[in-house]
Formats: sequence, C-alpha cells, structure tokens
Amino acid sequence: MRFLKLIVGFLLLSTGGAVAADPPAEKYFTIPVSKLEITEGKLPPPALWYHMRFGGMAKVAPFQGMWVNARLDVPGEVEWIVDSSSGTESWDRLFLAVRTSHAGPITGRIDFVSGDRREATPNMVRFRLPAGANENRAAAWFRYARAWRQNNEWEAAQSGGAPGSAWFRHRSNAAHASPPTDLAFLWHKDTAGNRWKGMENFRASPNEPRAEHVPQILVRDQRGVDFRGRGWNGDLTELFSGGRAISENLQLDRALNTRDRPNDGDPVPLANLTGITVREYDWSKKIENLKPQLDPLASRIPADQHAAFFPTIAAAMDVMQELDRSGLALFQLGGVRSVDDRLGERYKAQLGIPAIPIGRLIPASLVSGLAVTGSDLYYDTGTDIAVLLQTEQPAAVGRLLSAAWPKLKAEDTVVEVDMPVAGGRARFLSTEDRRISVYLMELPGVVILTNSMNQLARLVEVHNKKVPALADSPEYVFFRERYARGDAAETGFVLLPDAAIRRWCGPKWRIAHHRRMMQGAAVAQAQAEHLAAMAGSKKSQEVEQPGLGKIRVSSTGVFAPGVGTRAFLTPIVESEIDTVSATEAAAYRWWRDTYQENWSQFFDPIAVRVTAKPDRMGLDVTVMPLILRTAYRSMADWSIGARLSAKAGDPHPEALAQFTVGFNRESESFKQMTGQFDQFLGLKISSMSWVGDWFTIYADQDAIWEQVAKKEKFEMTFWAEKDHQIPIAVATHVRDPLKLAIFLTAIKGVINTSAPNLLNWDSGSYRDMSYLKITGKDGFPKLTLYSLPVGDQWLLTLNEKMVHRAIDRHLNRGAEPAGKPAPAGSLTLGASAAFSIRPQAVQTLRDMWGRSALEPLQNACWANIAILNEWHKLYPDVDPVTFHERWWGERLLCPLGGKYVWNATDNTMESTLLGHPGRPKVPENTVTPFLQSLRDVQMGVSIEAEGLRARLEVSRGEK
Repeated sequence: MRFLKLIVGFLLLSTGGAVAADPPAEKYFTIPVSKLEITEGKLPPPALWYHMRFGGMAKVAPFQGMWVNARLDVPGEVEWIVDSSSGTESWDRLFLAVRTSHAGPITGRIDFVSGDRREATPNMVRFRLPAGANENRAAAWFRYARAWRQNNEWEAAQSGGAPGSAWFRHRSNAAHASPPTDLAFLWHKDTAGNRWKGMENFRASPNEPRAEHVPQILVRDQRGVDFRGRGWNGDLTELFSGGRAISENLQLDRALNTRDRPNDGDPVPLANLTGITVREYDWSKKIENLKPQLDPLASRIPADQHAAFFPTIAAAMDVMQELDRSGLALFQLGGVRSVDDRLGERYKAQLGIPAIPIGRLIPASLVSGLAVTGSDLYYDTGTDIAVLLQTEQPAAVGRLLSAAWPKLKAEDTVVEVDMPVAGGRARFLSTEDRRISVYLMELPGVVILTNSMNQLARLVEVHNKKVPALADSPEYVFFRERYARGDAAETGFVLLPDAAIRRWCGPKWRIAHHRRMMQGAAVAQAQAEHLAAMAGSKKSQEVEQPGLGKIRVSSTGVFAPGVGTRAFLTPIVESEIDTVSATEAAAYRWWRDTYQENWSQFFDPIAVRVTAKPDRMGLDVTVMPLILRTAYRSMADWSIGARLSAKAGDPHPEALAQFTVGFNRESESFKQMTGQFDQFLGLKISSMSWVGDWFTIYADQDAIWEQVAKKEKFEMTFWAEKDHQIPIAVATHVRDPLKLAIFLTAIKGVINTSAPNLLNWDSGSYRDMSYLKITGKDGFPKLTLYSLPVGDQWLLTLNEKMVHRAIDRHLNRGAEPAGKPAPAGSLTLGASAAFSIRPQAVQTLRDMWGRSALEPLQNACWANIAILNEWHKLYPDVDPVTFHERWWGERLLCPLGGKYVWNATDNTMESTLLGHPGRPKVPENTVTPFLQSLRDVQMGVSIEAEGLRARLEVSRGEK
C-alpha cells in the first residue's frame, strides 16, 4: 500500500502538477538610463537632443551620430522613451520600458555607438535593473513606447518609399486600436484643440516618465494616397539621359488629390468629364514626302497604345536582360537600386512562358519580328500586356508557346478553355487569382500572347480593320524616319503616341488609377493582417475584409475578387466606370487643368531607341514638343539653336567628369547677362562679345580624389591644408581674343580701383606660355586662382596642374595632322549640352549637395533593415530576404552586392558590406556592380525648336 501511494504521488507531481502550473507572469518596468545599476563599463557623456527609431534602436544626438541599442540577458524585450522635461543633456531623459517574465535579477546590455557613417566607436555597458524600478503604469508605458516606434517605422517607410510600408501600417493600426487606459491621452487624432485633455490627474511616480514631456502619438489617416508624384532630385544623369523629360511629360505617378475635397454632390456621369483639350501636334509638314521603312507589326497594334518593336526574339531578350541587370539605372545613373520588383519574372510566369529563355524555346527562323504593347504603363501594379510574334508559321509558334501548359494544368487550380473571338478561336489558361492568365491566338502572319481578354479583343479589332492601327499614326511615321528601322544601333524601338498619353490623362484612366491605388493599399493591408494565416496554412479560407468584401486567403496570398492581388491588380482597361463621385470629378478637373498648363499649344508623343550590345548600351529619346515647366528650361534658354562641335569643351581622356553647354548668343538669357556685365564694367563696347560657342566645367584625374572619397562631407579645412588645389576647371570658348583681353583688363581695373589692397597679380610660365596667378593678400585664405587664355578658350582653375595640362593639350594639338579623329572623351551626342562621366567618379566626386558617394548607398541599404528585422523576429527559422520575396514580391538588395545577415551582437540585420546604422562598415569600393561593369558614359541633349532629343551611350568592359 505504501508503494502504491508513492507511485500515485509521483504521478500527481509529474503529470497533474505540470498541467496545473501557470506560465510565468509578465512584469513591466520603467527606469531612466541614469538609474541603472552599471555592472560593467561606463556610460558615455550624454548627448540627448532627440531620437529617431531604426530597426529597434534609438538614435540620440544625431549630430554626434550616437545610436543606442538595448537587450536583455533574460527573456523579455526593451523599448525606449524620451522624456524632454529638462533642457540639459542627461541620461535621466532616456528611459527603458521593459517587459519580462524572468523571476530573478533582470540584467542586460546597452550598446552606445557613436561616430559617423564611415566608422563607429562602440561602447558597451552591462546593467542590472535596480529594486526601485517603476512598476506603476509600466505595462501602459511599454505599449506606448512600442506604438511610438511602430508609428515612426510606418511613417519612415511611407515617406521614404522603404519596403514594408503595408506591414508597418498594419502594426501601427493595431497599436492605435486600443491604447492603454492609463495613458490614452497620449494618443490623439488631430493637431488642434486640447491635446492634453485627460491627463489632469496624472502624477509621475519615481523612475516613471512624465507624460507631459513625452511625444504624443498622432493617429493619422493611413489610407491616404500621395498625390504629388515624384519630384526631380537634381540627378544630372537623369536630365541628360532623357529620363527626366519622360517623367515630366507623363506624370503617371501623380495621383488625384481627393483628401481635401468634401464629397458633397451627386454622382457625375463619366461622359460629362472632359479630358485633355490641348491640341494634337500637326505632323503634316513634318512627314511630307517621308517614306520610312515601317515595322510590319505596327499595323497590328491600336493607334492609342504604346508599343515596343524588336527585330528578333534575341533582341527582345537582350533588352529584357539589360533591364533586369540595370533596372532604371540607364535613365538615372546616380540612383541606387536596393529593391528588385521582379517584373519580368512575374509577367513571364503569368503568360505561361517557361523559365528557359524564349529564344531557346522558339527557333529564330520561325519569328521575323516581335512587339510588346498594352493599354498603359502600370506594370508594377498590374496592366494588360500583349506579345505579338510575326511569323509565317503561326500554328508552329503557338504550339511552342503553349508547350509548358500541360505541366501548369497539372496543378488543380489551373484551367484551360477554348473560346471563340471575333470569328477566330483563342485558348485561355488561368488561375482564379491570375497568377497565370494567358490568351493565345493564332492569326495569319502573327501569334498573340496576352493576359487580358480586353486586350485580345482590341488587337482583333485592329486585325479586322475596325479601329485605326499605329502604322497610320503620323508621329509613328515621323519617328520611324528619325530612327530608321534596320539601323545597326537599334536593338529596340519604343513609341508612346499622342493618343495613348491622352487616354492615360483622361478621366477614366486617372480616376480608375486613383481607385486602384486605394484598393491596392487595402489588399496590402489585408495581406499584412492575414500574413500568419498565409504562411502557416496550406488551406484557403474566405474572410470578410473591410473595404474589399469577401477575400480568399491562401498559401499564395490574398485575392480579392474584382480587385486582384498585391502582385497583380485588375487592369484599368477591364474596369467599367459609368459614374464617379463628386469628389473624384472635382479632383480630376483640378488634375487635368494643372497638368495641361504645361503645354501652350500641342500635346507630345515620346519615342525611344534602345541599344543593347555586349560591349555597349544606349538610349536615344525624343520628346516633341517639350513641356513649358521643365527642368530643361534654363538649358533651353541658353542653348536652343546651339551646335556643339566634336572639339567643344576641350575634351580629354583625363577628365573624370565633364559638362559642356552650348551658347546661343542671340538668346534673351545671354543678352541679359551681357547687359549686366556692361553696366558693372562701364564699357562702351559689349563686354561679352568675345564669348564663343560653349562653356565647360570638368574634374580631372588626381590622386587627391582618393583622399576626398574618404571624407563624409565637403570640408574646407581639408582643402585649406592642400592650398585649395581642387582639380576642377571651368573654361569658356573665345571667339575674339582681342576683346577678351579688353574684358580682362577692365575687370582688373575695376577690382584695383574698388579694392586696391585686396589681391596680388602675378604671372607664371609653362612651356614658354604665360598665365596669370591671382592671390589674396594678408587675411585672405591661402589660395591661388589661375587664369589662362589659350587657343580658343579662357580657363580658370585653383589647380596649377590643370593649367599645365591645358597648355600641353593646346601645344600637342598644334602638332597633330589635319583630319585626325576627334579626341577621346569628345562630347558629340548633344548639340545643346553634353555630359561625360566615368564610373570611378561616382566614388570620388561629390554630388551637387556635397554628400559623399557612400551616403546614398547606406541610405538605400539600411532602408531594408527595418522590415527584415520584423521577419527575423516573427519567423527566426526563415531567411528574412527569402520570406519578404515570397510574400511581397520584392527582392531586397544591398546596392553593393553584399548579403543581409543577422548580427546577434547588435540584435539586428545588417549588410555584409555596409553594416547597419549603429555599426557601419566602409567597403573598399563604393561603386555599384552595375557601374563597375561600365567603362565610359557619354550623354548629350539637343534642344530643338519644338522638343528635346537626349542620347546616352555607355561602353563597358576593359579597354
């Protein structure tokens, strides 16, 4: 019996006791950093001006660049609170909010990392929570601190375009849904009125933040849409490649502003809204007697759709590979790429094209041309796309294109349908969520592959001659004359005709686009809310979702019938809109009126020739006419009608970067400048009549640039130590040396008269040629300005070696035989202005704001860290980069080609090459892989009487 009692007692202890045991209770504390028990290390000097969140860290004293990151040695979490009660810098103002279930002493560590973006000095202290840590309202304070961080993370992602915006919005909404009762007054929905109502009776306990001195959380309407569109960031490469011209003219990212417009009227019939009223350009005189060779497939495409033509499948693949490699870098070489949206892969999968290259799938002998078209350019959110293949054997090509269909049909969600279309037949393969959505139709001389029945119907209408074809558009004829079909430089030709742009700017497209943006945000929100269910279950389920109705949640994501998925929203061409709200109507009228103010007379089509060769790439962009409000306006005022020669700007191979602009001496801008100089100098003759055809500024190769690249920002002290010998020169073309001599004498006279003791005027000599050395007298910085009239130019520089090089070039040119080709680096692509840059200049030269080449790389790289930290925390067994690509369709990239890995010491993801904000790394090479593959970049702009032509040529590989 005793033995039985022992056995029963043992069972009760080992089973019943285990089941009955409660989980450890969670405890919450607040404590200022100054009151922690420091067990190892020493707190650094306080420098607490304000803080900003980044991936779980708090940034304090941003001008000193100090980051703090806290973590516990025991189970639990830490959030940060800043109490601004004192104007002094003190660790009393930075609070830890702690949550833990640990029963014993609570210990942890804080890393204080101070330094700049190039190096960081870590200082680690270990701490123990003291017995007097505050527990009053501590749980509420922890929730407040977390909500504050999540709100900041969402706002940072939203404003900066960083990945994870939908997820952070979801987390922020959850934090705002039910604020803790004790601190509910810290949440408010407006910026006016009594924001502190409800805290009259608040009294802070010892070691508790004072509520009146912590930032309040502004609960914003997070469903809004940014209607402003992307502004220009000043990147000259975007200006010279023509990318800025395209962006200015299309303005596709500029949404309707409905936020500030009350919906106080009856619905408005869509037919009552007037679209763009700017007249079409009259091409009749431009195309008179023109008979260019036309693309055969141009007769198969509607006149109001954009089109891209390729002579072969191989050419199309070359262009696609180039886009995959560089993204939009060809238009914006100064941009930094840290997100790959995988558009090419997504649309290939949707069209049922196998993973193998299409050039291997279809023999070149079967296809004599390829074209891509569609109703609009919203490829990132979802659009109808059609691929047309010119062939004499459409049945054979159709069989090859559908070769992968049996494998796709093996999946139980894929269905195939054979259907009649306008007298012919088409095959349709699809999934409900349109991950696969492909129509295949064979017509005489062409095979059509498209993802939309609406697009297929339009193409069949053109085939049946019921709607006009692009081949009949006058602008197509004009541009095909300018960009001759069959030219060796052409890999692809793209046209955005007037009718297409006009339709995109019409009421249906703008309003439908606005609605899709709102719907897309709702789908992304639903995906964030149901992420756990999607990632953890293989069964689909129907859920009622506010704003979307019933949605399907499955292992492939969220699908909203009639709306689509995050990867592919229902194309605008498929939407039926008969009426719009009064708010939408008013917003569209405002958008239309402000948009078409950009044109005084005519609307403008756009054409682009693409070159994609193994050793070089190129773009040739024409926009006619150019909009009135343009970043090119000042260039146009100075240089319209100018004609730069191959020798303009004194081109030379030592130049790292060079900008040359042509002068039109008859322009109003030039005459105004001349008049101002005449008045200043008091000359009776025109003071600027010596000026020739161009002005240039360039930076030459020099060992000093390697030292400059290591500096975080432009420092005059650095250049003072080098006697300001900056290897940059400016030069102006001289058409009359005698008048230049008069001009220089007049300037010297004015300076000596107004400030006789200001400057020293000395001379120097090199290779028997003299130049002027102008230095300041006592009290002036130690620098020398060198002035050199040589040949057909006048040069100014602070670097004497630049003078010597210019003299060498001048004397060497005099010994060259007549008829020798233009020198290396000649700026010949633009008649009005030209720009040349070498990839190494990205690392060594500053941009126009004086930031280093490292900073934009770090910003882009680190912008991915916040969301990667979220995925690592929620799904620690899965690679965060893979997880994000799986559910959000984006591949997050380190711009320099590094990998994102977990840093267990700092408790954050980081780049193997660039580190993270609290512990930055400085790679030896800050040139992106794309730029590393390049050799020389030449750009040119020609301002024409009625438009603009921009050309870009990039050579790559070893010389």
